[in-house]
Amino acid sequence: MNLTIGYAKPSSDDKDMKRQLEVLKGSGCQSVFEDRGGGFNECLKLLSSGDVLIVWRLERIAKNLSGLVKALCSLQQIGAELYSVTEDFKVSPESYCCTLDVFGVLSEFELQVSKERSRTTLELSRARGRNGGRKPKLSPKEILNINQILRDPNASVSKVAEQYGVSRTTIYKHCGVVQPCRQ
Repeated sequence: MNLTIGYAKPSSDDKDMKRQLEVLKGSGCQSVFEDRGGGFNECLKLLSSGDVLIVWRLERIAKNLSGLVKALCSLQQIGAELYSVTEDFKVSPESYCCTLDVFGVLSEFELQVSKERSRTTLELSRARGRNGGRKPKLSPKEILNINQILRDPNASVSKVAEQYGVSRTTIYKHCGVVQPCRQ
């Protein structure tokens, strides 16, 4: 006998699943799997060929398009149907191939757009003189001053580091001082 199983998962904003549960039960679910940390894969174990999985929204089974493609592949392997109430989206075992092809292309498109945006943002930042990363702890002038101080054989790296508000490691790293060997 084919089952209609609902899948409810709390969002990061709202841990209360009351609305989801009402919608799923109103959609004819015979039972509802409440994901409280076990993950979507635990729900998949309940499904068999011919069963229907109903979700409140597609975002409950995947955080992004590539995750949705993976979830659909898993449902296709089982032979289960998927229905999303909010999007009024239904995928049957017969239509998975076409749907996965389209979503696969859209997922690749989403990835390329994201990469392009990141690349463009980095280029714009570099054009403005920003290279990214953490701001240096010591300025070139401070490094010169520290090197002058440390030419004195009686100077202590620990005291210089304390004076400049950095660690000894920072002094060793940026000022050309050879770190003593520990034995």
